[in-house]
Amino acid sequence: APWSDKLLAREAAERFTLAGCKVTSRWLQQESTDNPKQLHKNALDDIEDILAAHVFVLLNTQKRGEETSGKAVELGIALTTLKTVILVGEPTNIFHYLNLITVTTVEGAVAETINREPAEILLDVTFLTSIEHQQRLVRESGGVITS
Repeated sequence: APWSDKLLAREAAERFTLAGCKVTSRWLQQESTDNPKQLHKNALDDIEDILAAHVFVLLNTQKRGEETSGKAVELGIALTTLKTVILVGEPTNIFHYLNLITVTTVEGAVAETINREPAEILLDVTFLTSIEHQQRLVRESGGVITS
């Protein structure tokens, strides 16, 4: 969901939580800021939240041509990390026509999500991995990660 629909996203998160899902969206608790250091930290948190989720739920409340760019970045991260993506609302850009699950309501998204294990979700977030996170991934995978 766009920042302007944060209250709607919080309400959706509550529905997922009541259904037994873990919501990994820290942006729902963040305050608005213009501080570059805080914005950097928030972006890193958002990326980590996407990577931690098993399902990415995109609350697409904006009309075509009125979309905010953050949602597109977040969707791109979810798609490139092969997350299951559930779109709530109407498709408004070319990437919404990929193999996404499209539903019209939050309840529909909850139903789709609880059929997947583990039931851990993310409500529309972004993220850039920190050096420490990348190093941990390399150690855990025994491989090499480039950026």
